[in-house]
Formats: sequence, structure tokens, C-alpha cells
Amino acid sequence: MKTPEIFATDLIMLKEMLLGINHRKKEVEKFVKRFLIAADYRELGKIRGYFLEKVVDLKFGSELRIIEKSMRRISILIAKQEKKINLGEWENKYDHATEDVRIEDVVKHYLNPRDGVRRRIRCPFHDGKSNHLQVYEKTNSYHCFSCKASGTPINFVMGIEKCDFKEAVDILQNF
Repeated sequence: MKTPEIFATDLIMLKEMLLGINHRKKEVEKFVKRFLIAADYRELGKIRGYFLEKVVDLKFGSELRIIEKSMRRISILIAKQEKKINLGEWENKYDHATEDVRIEDVVKHYLNPRDGVRRRIRCPFHDGKSNHLQVYEKTNSYHCFSCKASGTPINFVMGIEKCDFKEAVDILQNF
């Protein structure tokens, strides 16, 4: 994803937003801790305590994950703007691999299907004679209904080439 230009006023706003999100995270964590202590596991028993913890996790766990994800994104934006990190060439390669490379082009390159990728084709990730691999052009992803392999063009190249993430991104520069 290309980073938009950020002005000084936007940077101040981002920092304030980060502080606000961090404050909300601390509030939620305190509430969860007080709630679990107040429940006193010894009286509830192990099974009831386990389910109580799951209920609290369902209610607040997703909010905490969203808060942490937002904090990471804002921190990266601030660090880029303050020139504390410079991803440069790697960021451009990753952007190309995630935004410009189409899954249908990658599958055609490696598998060369007769009927194109509009129909299900044989999956290269497992032995089988049936066509189980479905390519989804709208979401730029694939899924095998037999071996459950799925993902993006990067995942596809990683599986076919037996390489790591960075090598797959480098390979996709040719597409």
C-alpha cells in the first residue's frame, strides 16, 4: 500500500489518535483484569472459570486485537513520516507483489491450464486427478477444496517454488 503524504498537522493528529487508542487499550485491560479477579476462580471452579475467561475474550479480545492493529499501523505511519524507517526498494517490491500481480497470471505461468483459470483446475500442492483448485479473480486469491491450500499470489509462489516470503516477492517482480 502506498503511503499518502502526511502534513505536520496530520502528524500531530496521528500522535493524539495513538495516545487515545493506547488509553482505551489500558482501560479495557484494566476492566478485564478486575472482572476476572472479581469472579474468583476458586468459587466458580475450573470449568466455569474457563468459560468465563472465554466470554471475556470474546467480548474484549477482538477489541484488543483491533486496537493493537490500529496502534501498529499508526506507529508505522508516524515513523515513516519522521523518517525513522526507510523501506524503499523492499516496500516497492512488496507493493508490486500485492497490488499489481494478478493470481490468474501466476497460475497460468506455473500450471498452463487448457481452459484458462475460469474453471477449477488440478491443484499442484497435492496428488489427485480431480480439479479442486479454484481461482478467484475478484479477490486475487485461490483455494483448493481438497487440500485446503489457499492464499494470494505470494502464497502460491511460496508453495510452488518451495521458497520463503522474501524470495516469493522477488520472483513476482517478473510478473
